[in-house]
Amino acid sequence: PEAIKILKSAEIKNKKDSRIYYNLSCLKIDLEEYEDAIEYLKNTLELDPQNKQASFNLGVCFFNVQNFDNTIKVFQAFQKEFGFNFEAERYLSLAFYSENKLEEAEKSLQTLCASKPEDSSLWYDRAIILETMNRNIDAIHCYLKTLEIVPDFHDAFTRLASVYKKEGKIYELIEVYEKGKPNEGEEHIHFSLLAQAYLMDEKTNEAIKYINKAINLYSEKYNNKDKKYLNYLIIKGNIFLSSGEIENAIKIYKEVLEIDNLAEQAYINIGTAYIAASKPKESIPYLEKAIKLNPKIASTYASLGNACFMIGNKEKALDYFSQAEKLDPSFSGALSSKAAAFMDTGKSDEAILTLIKAIQKDPYNSNAYINLGILFREKRLPQEAEKWLKRGITILKNQPYKDKKIASALSNLGYTYLDLEKYTDMKDCFEKAVKYDEDCVAVPGFYTYAKLFIADWKNLDFYKKLTLKKISDNKNSCTPFCSFSITDDPEQQKKVATTYSAERFKRIYKSKSFSYINNYKHKKPKIAYISSDFYDHATMHLMAGLFDNQDNKKFDYYAISYTKKRDANAITKRVEKAFKNFYHVGDYSNEQIAELINQLEIDIAIDLKGYTYGTRMDILAHRPSPIQISYLGHPGTTGTEYIDYAIVDSFIVPENKDKFFTEKLIKLKGCYQATDNTRTIPVQLPRKSFGLPDDKFIFCSFNNTYKIHPEMFSIWMDLLKNKKDSILWLLETEEIAKKNLLNFAKSKGVAEDRILFSKKIIITEHIQRQMCADLFLDTFPICAHTTASDALWAGVPVITMAGKSMVSRVAGSILKNINMEDLITFSYEDYKNKALFLANNPHALKEVRNNIIQNRMKTNLFDTKSFTKNLEDEYEKLFLNWKNKNI
Repeated sequence: PEAIKILKSAEIKNKKDSRIYYNLSCLKIDLEEYEDAIEYLKNTLELDPQNKQASFNLGVCFFNVQNFDNTIKVFQAFQKEFGFNFEAERYLSLAFYSENKLEEAEKSLQTLCASKPEDSSLWYDRAIILETMNRNIDAIHCYLKTLEIVPDFHDAFTRLASVYKKEGKIYELIEVYEKGKPNEGEEHIHFSLLAQAYLMDEKTNEAIKYINKAINLYSEKYNNKDKKYLNYLIIKGNIFLSSGEIENAIKIYKEVLEIDNLAEQAYINIGTAYIAASKPKESIPYLEKAIKLNPKIASTYASLGNACFMIGNKEKALDYFSQAEKLDPSFSGALSSKAAAFMDTGKSDEAILTLIKAIQKDPYNSNAYINLGILFREKRLPQEAEKWLKRGITILKNQPYKDKKIASALSNLGYTYLDLEKYTDMKDCFEKAVKYDEDCVAVPGFYTYAKLFIADWKNLDFYKKLTLKKISDNKNSCTPFCSFSITDDPEQQKKVATTYSAERFKRIYKSKSFSYINNYKHKKPKIAYISSDFYDHATMHLMAGLFDNQDNKKFDYYAISYTKKRDANAITKRVEKAFKNFYHVGDYSNEQIAELINQLEIDIAIDLKGYTYGTRMDILAHRPSPIQISYLGHPGTTGTEYIDYAIVDSFIVPENKDKFFTEKLIKLKGCYQATDNTRTIPVQLPRKSFGLPDDKFIFCSFNNTYKIHPEMFSIWMDLLKNKKDSILWLLETEEIAKKNLLNFAKSKGVAEDRILFSKKIIITEHIQRQMCADLFLDTFPICAHTTASDALWAGVPVITMAGKSMVSRVAGSILKNINMEDLITFSYEDYKNKALFLANNPHALKEVRNNIIQNRMKTNLFDTKSFTKNLEDEYEKLFLNWKNKNI
């Protein structure tokens, strides 16, 4: 700082001295303040264009701030001016690769290899790029050249084997080594490489056979158990570890320690093996011993950091990652692990900076790219997330033992395409993910869900059954929300939720144990609604009336909104006005929101999202409130330990189904769904106002496409065929989904012009438009929720089929509480018969419609004031019971 101060003072006096700017740039580079350094270097070159070192440093600085385009421009100009420079060309190769300009990167490395033909790392990097470009023959040549220079270059051999494996020709590599004659005296090296080739072919027995040969040959030749012998034992342990035989691996590593109790690599590998076995506590003593033996190996600190991270000691983990980085600033893996710890503690900005630094150190660090993509998705920057995830997947495809990692990365890219509403791309990602690893978390279930988004029903039943089989095997194969599309069995849905939540929330970071000591002093219960839907969203259209009718004299209400979609819509303004305490926390981390809830002394925290899109359930996993409730957003059990209650009613969860919830159930009188009876009932307009035919019977269904399953759609097609003068009216959907639906209809003998699609419009206009329909056909197993009450508000009859699960029974509850139980069916046959009867009997349909219109204001479904009072009575009971038990 003092030197900078002196130089800046000199700069003021003499702005024409390039040396001052150059020295300032050097100081800024030392401080890793590259943006400032760039400006000083530009000033230097403006005054002294021939300053070679300044030109070179400018390229380096652009590289360090990830401005690869300018990196390329600067180093190309540099070499044009000053001639070929090895280091400049090396930066060019890395910049080209980072910009995914693979051909240019390969040409650059070709030049570098010609310049330093004995540098194995150049041949190795070139091989990786050639492999990425699918120029596998050329890649093999470069890997072989690498191994020619360094015969026991393990990573090069592994990648060489992976190229053969990718081509389905690993046997060719094995044949090369089986038939090849090793150099005299190097037979043990030959057999050790052959062992690893067999491992790549997933033939552990053969791999062990040849590593044993290598061990025996070496011990016979040299008759001692030196470092090389121990290295072969460690390779044997690594073979066991790579093939999942962790106990055997540990046994071999311990055998090494019996021979040499100072073999630090054995301690490191035992620690690594215990981490792989999800036994981080057991790993720590071995890793600590390794550090005592050699405190200068960065990877050991990184492994110890990973172990601490797994047991929840995040601060200590960060310390170890920092020590690893200090020992080896180029160790990209340590930086990636450090970033993961930052991610887990909600420090996303620090994580992003650390990951960018990791990529600077190693442009092939796939984990860094993937985690950057995940972070940008969490920050609601899906385009940026897509870019980083795709780069990471490109790198992963050319790494060994990659399948599980690629499946995970593809699933994250799939979630990103969901954000971008690119549903075909989403489906394609999950389809590939299933092929790479069908046991990847949530992948089989989400693939099924993704297929439903575009009405791709080919092999749908197969993937449903696959997901259900994995659910039965206790595999985490599905998200709780996706399970609603897979099965109507509440027992299976509960199993999904408990399995998923146990995995998702097992490592929630707790900076402290929250206390509720001050909550006992409240005379009025403090109640908070937590959601990302505090904007023009279906949930707010349901809840607005409830919020308006809240008893603010009896309760203190809070809204905790983590949405980033703040708008000036009338419903948004209305909802915000209903709360005296409204908090916008979209930029807060989950832990920060939890701390806020606790600081506000919230007694009852109500999550309105569950596992639906945009959820941040992790907030309540920190346990900021003594009473925590799930309501409305997730029509099923959350399967968590930290949600105490779920708000339901006796129809959606009959008494014999209570056991399928981990929560205690609050069963409201009437329907559990809030409604708003202050909405205007529009004047019905002629059908032609909306481009609808006057002379047709109009079946409609305004549920999202993913709720439409082939079984129910087939029923709808039968209805169209049996009611000749009818059409089916659906919401506009993605073009491919529309095409798939029409093709399916055609296969059932229904012409395209019998199905009409209308664009989505604002809710008030939609209700007016919906009045033109004759009969609303509900979906299954996910039935209409908001859309059902909207249809009834518009006076349109709704035919539903109630199943076993809560998510399939909501429309039934809505109908029951407007005294229209006759519209509830319990089988496909009854559903079809009821719909056909009403379609063919105009007088019966008119009577049903009149009853709905009369019952709107007579029954309790749309009695918002009474609903609010009933709900608040439950809140008061919960608060008083908790207070009495804990005073």
